[in-house]
Amino acid sequence: MGSTPKYLLKMRIFLLLSTTIHILLCSIVYITQSRNVINTKSVAILCNGACKYVGPGFCFVTYNLQLSLANSVAWINMHSLYYRYIVLTQKKNILASSACFSIFYIIPVAILVLEFIPPSDFELVETETREQHPEYDLSPSHFLSAIGLQFYFIADQGYFLAEESLIKLERFPLGKNSSSYKKTLIQGLTIQILTPILCYIPSGLLFLVSKYTGLNILLSQYTLSAMLTLPALIDPFVSIYFVMAMDSPYTMAFSIYYSVYFSIGLIIHTILLMLLKSATPNTMMRMRFFLFISTLGHISVCINTFILQARTLSNKNSMALLCNGACKWVGPELCLFNYSLQLGVSNFVALVNMHMLYFRYLILVDRNEPNRYMACFSIVYILPVIIVVISLFPRSDFELIREEAFRLHPEYDLSVYENFGGFSEKNHPLRYAVNFLLASESVIFPTRAALWLRSAVSKLHPLSERTRKQTKSFIKGLTIQIVTPVIFYTLSGASHLVSKYTGYDILLLQYLLSAMMTFPAIFDPFVTIYFVVMSYFPPSSFELVREETYRLHPEYDLSVYETFGGFGGFSNSHHPNRTIVNVLLTAETMILPIRSVFWVKAALLKLNPLSRKTQTLLKSLLQSLTIQTTAPFVCYVTCLPSHQPILRSTIIVVSVCCGCIDNFSSRL
Repeated sequence: MGSTPKYLLKMRIFLLLSTTIHILLCSIVYITQSRNVINTKSVAILCNGACKYVGPGFCFVTYNLQLSLANSVAWINMHSLYYRYIVLTQKKNILASSACFSIFYIIPVAILVLEFIPPSDFELVETETREQHPEYDLSPSHFLSAIGLQFYFIADQGYFLAEESLIKLERFPLGKNSSSYKKTLIQGLTIQILTPILCYIPSGLLFLVSKYTGLNILLSQYTLSAMLTLPALIDPFVSIYFVMAMDSPYTMAFSIYYSVYFSIGLIIHTILLMLLKSATPNTMMRMRFFLFISTLGHISVCINTFILQARTLSNKNSMALLCNGACKWVGPELCLFNYSLQLGVSNFVALVNMHMLYFRYLILVDRNEPNRYMACFSIVYILPVIIVVISLFPRSDFELIREEAFRLHPEYDLSVYENFGGFSEKNHPLRYAVNFLLASESVIFPTRAALWLRSAVSKLHPLSERTRKQTKSFIKGLTIQIVTPVIFYTLSGASHLVSKYTGYDILLLQYLLSAMMTFPAIFDPFVTIYFVVMSYFPPSSFELVREETYRLHPEYDLSVYETFGGFGGFSNSHHPNRTIVNVLLTAETMILPIRSVFWVKAALLKLNPLSRKTQTLLKSLLQSLTIQTTAPFVCYVTCLPSHQPILRSTIIVVSVCCGCIDNFSSRL
């Protein structure tokens, strides 16, 4: 709401209404999860969602509400387009004309009411369905009846209004930006109006074919409800791209993305470093050096990406580098250097992954002298250095870049980026050299990795079964890490080339170019932990856990949990890592309640100058926050295992002592 453009303020009510109904529709679809089965006299609606546990009557209500809400959204989109049309065609009585359109909202209400007349006989529907479809397993579902879908004139009228509105836009003496925005808005609304019809027609035709020909098409039973509600998933993307066609929402969204990216990246890489340092088996010691280097390189990419938060804007002769991170406060020179460094370090990490795969391949093929070949491979590390160096030449003219960006893209609000810079000569031979290097690597790396993979797998037969399994998992993980950057680089590079040579400027791709190039830095550690690190750990003895649980607790019915696991073998309940987790939780349960009480006391002392009503409200707020902070402490203490009474007593005693000390100090 905070980033709604000015020209959309009067239409925000329509956008908020459609979004709210879409959220409600998605919830009802998930609760219902319906499937239509056609019988001779009835139509059975088989529901596999949560509503089936309430009963067929509730399922019947949710299904009909689903139809009505889907139709309501179509009319809201139609109303939005009609409002935009009358704003352009008439200067007076705009609100009155818009209010007259509201009479059409009686149609969704009529659909909802008419579906309940006449009342449905659920037992008849169930009996007929079981008799005519004995081949179906209908045990998980509840039965109810329904009538067919209606088709309306929304699409035809919507297209007419869109055409008329676009014609009026051409005649009105609007500014270039205003006209462009409103054309985009009308195009988006037209797509939103036509989308439901395109979804309804295929599913509706399948339904009618099944109903009147007797041909039972299994797919049509599922697609009718799914396609009916598909616009609820498509519409938000259309609204973001066409209706909210401004750069502010994207800037805010990617600022949030980079914050989440940075936080998750640091956490997962820290976990990986701890695993590599403290839990690396002897068989993996020779590879740990590469994993350390790779992880540190990824951490560097995460930090640099967060500082940069780059967006690329292609001009006729230059490429502007719009940075929304901390580097923009220093200057465009630092932003340009960080961007080049980001390219170089990302490329360096990809080469380290190739180096690891090559090292593993050499150990399997030639165990005598792998180090000699490893040293020869190290020459490729000159490539990231070349990329960083030649990206900084020739020297860029930042004034020229800014002038061209403001002149060619007046529709964008670039004030948030301060004094941005970029590459003043995007067609310079050195820029082509960087693109050529990256493109060559995207072809050579996967090809070379595939050849090494085939050769390495063929050499696994003399090894033990466990070693063979570990090596296969290791090589598979490295292959994924090598191929993943290529996929993201290819997509981002292709989008950049399309924008560069066709002149078709796609706003979203300006942000995605940098985001997709740095995504492997947050994806790789998960692959490393799952395929590389965990493959060398002793397996968690889930069978031991199950055997011991069945033996010690015969009174429990554990069949419902299928093949459960737990902490056994390597990760048993007495392992140091489990102890560390318990210590952390224990420390939190002691520190958080004590600090919250201290802060509440300090806050209460500051309430005297405020009015009585404000004091009462703030006291209630502070009390509720204190309860919320203390509740986990109480729950954790009471839920401690019975074999840890000493730990439980320690928490209580320490907490009471700390509380007494805090109370005494506050009195002083």
